[in-house]
Amino acid sequence: MKKTASLALACLALCLALAGCGRQGAAEDPADALASLEKAQEVAVVDPATGETVATLTDDEDLQDFVESLDPDHWTLSDVGTPEGDGETPDASFVLSQESTLHLGEREEDRKMEETCRMDLYAGGSRLTVTILGVPLSFTVPETVTEALLGYLA
Repeated sequence: MKKTASLALACLALCLALAGCGRQGAAEDPADALASLEKAQEVAVVDPATGETVATLTDDEDLQDFVESLDPDHWTLSDVGTPEGDGETPDASFVLSQESTLHLGEREEDRKMEETCRMDLYAGGSRLTVTILGVPLSFTVPETVTEALLGYLA
């Protein structure tokens, strides 16, 4: 009886340990990742022509304003394909990052910012390509979103 209880307890502990690690490294649904844009802790505004970072948003209020300016509820999935395949250069790029997870044995100063999402804006057709987990998705966005995003380059 004691042996059976110990075996059951060991199996339970193993199941809990595996369940806790189940999402680590698993591919996330891009739609879920898009909905979690608010988790970004840093947004780098990049001028694609020069490759230089024009601005970096890190303040909570600035990040919230950025996410609100995206207005993802009014995006429509574009069937045009990704502009990268056409060799088209984006008018603006935005790299969203957040701190890496602190693992057992790591110190707080070991944390680094990791890219979670990249958005390339093609203003001519009000298209936005969002690359999440290596998967590019093209969207048509309202003109107000295009104007707001181009405003971050100024």
